[in-house]
Amino acid sequence: MRKFILTIMIPMLSLAFMNCSQEEPIVTIPTNIEIEAKFQNAHEAMQWFQLSSLPVEWEMEPHAVSEEGWSYWRVIHDTISTMSDLEIHLRGIFTEDAVTYLLSDQMLYRDFYGILHSTPADRGTRMDAGEEVHEIIHISANEIIYRVHLDILEWDDINWQWLEEIYEVEIHDFHLILTDGIWLFANFHLVR
Repeated sequence: MRKFILTIMIPMLSLAFMNCSQEEPIVTIPTNIEIEAKFQNAHEAMQWFQLSSLPVEWEMEPHAVSEEGWSYWRVIHDTISTMSDLEIHLRGIFTEDAVTYLLSDQMLYRDFYGILHSTPADRGTRMDAGEEVHEIIHISANEIIYRVHLDILEWDDINWQWLEEIYEVEIHDFHLILTDGIWLFANFHLVR
């Protein structure tokens, strides 16, 4: 009888101790300063796709790579020198779906000879954008909304200039989601 009890009790005690030793990961809610820094990192990275591209080496123009009618120059960045580096950098800022979307445009960035190249695609910013007000809203232990209120200025048709008067206020919500212990933006775009 003792053998029977021991053969049943020992595995049960082992399972109980194993369950006790498996601690839940501690979720750390970032401070507002950390959230603002994450927003600035996301803003900088999004500029590489929606405003311009990563800086390129223009002096190497005779060495530009041409493919499918596009010219590409070597990207200049301290930590990003390959497409893999760019992807790793983005995965520290955005969710998997957001990174997949950003990298789906295969014309902007390409690896040639093991080095990241880009075709510059610059655009201007919004002329009607006024002041921004930023707000951080804690939704849950796993979600934070970073909200940007953007003043849209009124246009004076007579004098052809932007007025100081606010025509409307746009609200842009960016969801910061806890994913595998890392706070990542699930959606992001430039507001200007």
